[in-house]
Amino acid sequence: MRRSEVSQDRFDELLGEPLGEFYERSLTIFCDFGRHCSSDVTLILLYAVEQDKVPVVLVILEQHWEDYLAGIHPEMRGMHQDANGVNRTEALFYQIYQKVLGLDII
Repeated sequence: MRRSEVSQDRFDELLGEPLGEFYERSLTIFCDFGRHCSSDVTLILLYAVEQDKVPVVLVILEQHWEDYLAGIHPEMRGMHQDANGVNRTEALFYQIYQKVLGLDII
């Protein structure tokens, strides 16, 4: 399911202050993951701030960037499916929602 995009201005408005020392790392992820992932990255970080889990979430997102997403064209990030039809980025988001943040988001 594709959600609406979040602008960097809106990201800053929602998370600039709450992220504190983690703002720069979070903004890098937000920008690197691209527009198709902007709403999920923002939502995940909003919940991570509420639950004091930002460092854990950042490590997971940074690792996904290094291992997979950096090799995907910017216009296809968050939309690309592997040979088995799996969108690895979307699957990662669901894992973070469920296993790290304890949320049942469909």
